Amino acid sequence: MLAASAAAQETPAQPANPAAAAGSSGAATPPAAQKSKYMRYLKVASAGATARNFGDANGASVSKLPAGTLVAVYEERGDWLECEVPGGFEIWVYGQFVKASSEAGVLEITGSDVRARPLPSSGPESYPLQPNLSKGDRVRLIARNDAAKPLAEDWIKVYSPPGVRGFVAKSECEALASGTDGAAAWAGAVIEARKRTPASSLGAAKAAGPAGIAADSGAAAAAAAGVETAAGDSGSAAPAGPLSPQEAVEALKAADAALAREKASAQPQFAPVRDQYQRVFDSLQDGATKELAKKGLDQVDTLVQALELKRELQAQKERMEQDNLRRQEALAQAAKNKDIYSGRFDTRGWIEKKVVSGQPTTYLIRWGGDPVAEIQCNGRYDLADYVGYEVGINGSELRSYAPGDIGKVAVPRLIDVRRIEVLSGRKER
Repeated sequence: MLAASAAAQETPAQPANPAAAAGSSGAATPPAAQKSKYMRYLKVASAGATARNFGDANGASVSKLPAGTLVAVYEERGDWLECEVPGGFEIWVYGQFVKASSEAGVLEITGSDVRARPLPSSGPESYPLQPNLSKGDRVRLIARNDAAKPLAEDWIKVYSPPGVRGFVAKSECEALASGTDGAAAWAGAVIEARKRTPASSLGAAKAAGPAGIAADSGAAAAAAAGVETAAGDSGSAAPAGPLSPQEAVEALKAADAALAREKASAQPQFAPVRDQYQRVFDSLQDGATKELAKKGLDQVDTLVQALELKRELQAQKERMEQDNLRRQEALAQAAKNKDIYSGRFDTRGWIEKKVVSGQPTTYLIRWGGDPVAEIQCNGRYDLADYVGYEVGINGSELRSYAPGDIGKVAVPRLIDVRRIEVLSGRKER
């Protein structure tokens, strides 16, 4: 189950402080730079607030915000504020698109346009926050959804970096105290948020996410999460060394072959293939082999995104079909409740006589212009007397309805008439 482009958050384009954009320690973006970015600053009211993935009470929660939390507003949309909070929202990214960085508790995004999900799912109920993450962005680890799975098949809970936006109801916010410098207060809040204890040092009892999976301390946390740590991390196992140029060529061939197999598979697993291309790319300084490895990485990312989009469209199609079915059932039930003849007859409609040269005369019951049954009667009624009348029929079913083959007419069911009741007089049909 591959999610396509997961999304974490990144600072707005060309931030004043790259360290702040990366989510690591460092000075906050200067207030002067932020004033042009935010519409205004508010704070969460005394009752607290819920940040959601879109501006609607039915949106999925991405964070519970305590009273006094600062809110930087980008835009007001009716009763909702599109905004950012210091330290980011709690979002989910797919494990295939993250790796450990040299900073404990901080992960690096390895794909392009990675989506920030409110739930550990790529379904329509987990509409992503905006904007998407880019390769190289950093996010702070909270926990895994299911540590029993390989990292590439698991969802990872992280704090979104600056720039990713959620929605908070206007009614849950209030103005800052008179005389408060909102930009300065925001800059200070961002710095304080970065000082919070990273998930990797909270200990095994820390529960976060549906599975209650905890992160362990330091580099061991990354190992427990199945994330390969960067070279030089204290206490971590060193990753495989770089390849020689000749080894890189052979590894590239192996990656190409693996990609071809996965593309032909009914359930492709692209994560291992991506790792192969990445190792080749990281091992070389330049040259044609490195360029081919880069193309392989781009192709894998495109395939993963296409796979997720296909699954999302399929899920949306299934949901629409279910909604349509429920509406049809509701309409049918409503019509049944209003129809005084409901349940009274085996079939009902207008009798039509059908004569085909060289064949016996047949009689059809039509409803809404469509033949719903063929009827016959062995002597009790002369069906010709009822042609053009709306009737209700009770009798024995001699043949069930059968759908027609392509290009052929469906075969209606055949009923041997036991009783006819005239419901309305003759009418042009």
